[in-house]
Amino acid sequence: MDDKIKALWNRDLESGKYKQGESCLRPNKRKFCCIGVLCDTHRKETGEGRWVWSESDGGYLYVQKGAGMEGGEGSTLPLFVARWAGLTRHRGFSSWNGDIKIKGMDTLIGMNDDGDSFMDISEVIKKNL
Repeated sequence: MDDKIKALWNRDLESGKYKQGESCLRPNKRKFCCIGVLCDTHRKETGEGRWVWSESDGGYLYVQKGAGMEGGEGSTLPLFVARWAGLTRHRGFSSWNGDIKIKGMDTLIGMNDDGDSFMDISEVIKKNL
């Protein structure tokens, strides 16, 4: 993972500005999963993404600027964000399921949805990505 982007992501996870949610990237206007925070970091840093409400998904989709909702992701890390962050398959990112597996551990989505705090997840990211 790109070191600068990792630092930005950890900054946002630890900032207290994001309330933790589960089951999707951004279940409502105020809550995010840890992967949703990375998407929002991407949005703030690049201006190349946006959040779009999806009634059928029951949450917000993160879509690339200029793309329609069909190109958005609601529960997994979009490939365009993974590429920006420097995440590749050998680094734990799976484009098949849009999650990040930490060697010998659960995935980041799994940790988030199992109740690990953003602070705990941030420490795992610092040590393992």
